[in-house]
Amino acid sequence: MNYEYETLENTPGAIRTFVLHPAEQLDDPISGELQHVSHESHKYTAVSYVWGNPLHVHSIQISGRPFGVADNLFNVLRSLRDQAEPISLWIDAICIDQNNILERNAQVQKMASIYHSAFEVVGWLGQTSPDFGIGFALLQKLIEEDSLSYLEDVNYTSAWESLISLLDKPYWTRVWILQETAINPNVLLKFGASSSKQQIAVSFLSEWDNIRFEVVSKWRELHPDAEWEGSMMQKFDAISNNVYNMGHLPPLVPLTADEFQPLLQSQICNGPLASNPLDYVYGIIGLFDTPILPVDYSLSPRDLFLKVVEIVQHQSGKLDFLSWAWGNYAQDSSIFPNQHSIPRWCIDFSYRTRFVRPIPLANSSQAQRLIWDTFYHAAGETKQKIDFCIEKEKITLRARGLYVTKIGIVGSLANFDHGDTIWPEDWVAIGGFKDMKAPLKQRTARSEQHRLERWATASGAADSAALNIWWRTIFGDTLSREARIDSSDEDRSRVPPEDRTGVENLCRYMTEYLQIQVHNGRRMCRTTSGQLGLAPPGARPGDAVFVLFGGDTLYVLGQQESGIWHFVGECYIDGMMDGQAIQEDKEEVGVLVCAD
Repeated sequence: MNYEYETLENTPGAIRTFVLHPAEQLDDPISGELQHVSHESHKYTAVSYVWGNPLHVHSIQISGRPFGVADNLFNVLRSLRDQAEPISLWIDAICIDQNNILERNAQVQKMASIYHSAFEVVGWLGQTSPDFGIGFALLQKLIEEDSLSYLEDVNYTSAWESLISLLDKPYWTRVWILQETAINPNVLLKFGASSSKQQIAVSFLSEWDNIRFEVVSKWRELHPDAEWEGSMMQKFDAISNNVYNMGHLPPLVPLTADEFQPLLQSQICNGPLASNPLDYVYGIIGLFDTPILPVDYSLSPRDLFLKVVEIVQHQSGKLDFLSWAWGNYAQDSSIFPNQHSIPRWCIDFSYRTRFVRPIPLANSSQAQRLIWDTFYHAAGETKQKIDFCIEKEKITLRARGLYVTKIGIVGSLANFDHGDTIWPEDWVAIGGFKDMKAPLKQRTARSEQHRLERWATASGAADSAALNIWWRTIFGDTLSREARIDSSDEDRSRVPPEDRTGVENLCRYMTEYLQIQVHNGRRMCRTTSGQLGLAPPGARPGDAVFVLFGGDTLYVLGQQESGIWHFVGECYIDGMMDGQAIQEDKEEVGVLVCAD
């Protein structure tokens, strides 16, 4: 008979620990027993690892009865086992009854406390080569001043190969690593049959930005035929170099509730991975000073993501989630299927494929707090509490706002992955120009100009104003996350539209200066009232543009029937992004947005 769990006490500190019995030989059978203890007073080691393939199961003994563990955990136990003394471990796959949903909910809710109370946290990287420690030593030396002299004393190639092997591991891509390393700084690396006793979470990850160029360059050199996109190394780089990277989290924990949605959003594109979609939310809730929402593994991914959006929206009164739903509504459904039947206006927090970022966001750091903000204030300082109706057969949201205009003309989609120019040629015609061809055939080229040259035309003030608006629209009226284009007439260089070289040089410089290329993945449009804009990929002539209270951008909605709309996406309309519609005498309207 397989091992059966005894009921865990319903007290705040109640956990199980696995007492791993000693063994003289590595291949001796693995055995141990479970103890019911309090994490507040018991000394134990918490284990951080990748679950791995659940189909590769090994049998161990718990209190003399068989218990199945996956291959990766089996190797963890073999490696951690002492030859003489039993050791007390907390391992989620063993210490939590995974078939008991109520217990699982309660234990995951307190997981941050479990890791925080642990005597140490052991991070298991997996089986590696014997010289793995050389790679970690190289990593440490790279962030020290004497790194060059150190490199002269080691086998250069083997050290780099060992370092790449260290970083090219699934361990670094786990969503739980954020919580495990941020909560407890006593994280030790463990690999193979030996241990590296360095503390890695704070010292290593916080220095990643200083050494990433050397490491990534060496990875490319050692893997000339490998694809960077989607590689473990690329995911490690994306996670560690993210604005919300793990190296910055420890001194900020606990985070505030206001930072819950920004942290979730920051992980959507190329962020950490989880085998269970629910863990994209539950894997970070322990980082916050107050409970954001209860853990409930009986929920579907759709219901959980909708609940998160509703909680955050009601707390903030803002509509940021409509911008971050981009990955759900802007992709080819045949390539990126909507696996969880999520409405277009809801964020799919499990989305990990690279996609176009929302209309420019500015990262503002006040005392190192982690806050996303936007340059735009299309709805001024307004806020509203959205009315969500979430039922099995009916998912809608009801919002208030102002009708602004309609989409008149829609251009081709700007796609940097399948095009050789920085914008489609029909955008020139939409802008009202006839003799400007799309420049910058090699969009990766970089200009060596030392300052941004403003633009004008030689043919008259009217053309100058039109070209100015056209450029502003292409770049979303932003040069970077930190600067707005200066609208004054001073300090402009004259760049005639027929002078292709001048426009191309300007374009090269701007694409270098621009951190978020806002027009990529969007369509240039002209409204029925004559304004230029950037529309979402699904926009069609006749779609309506609204400013919704609490929204920093404008939104395109398609009408299904009277008063009922479907969400198309966010948009940029020149001259309407700073609350102009709010200042006009427009009649407030209510809109009901359905799921499809």
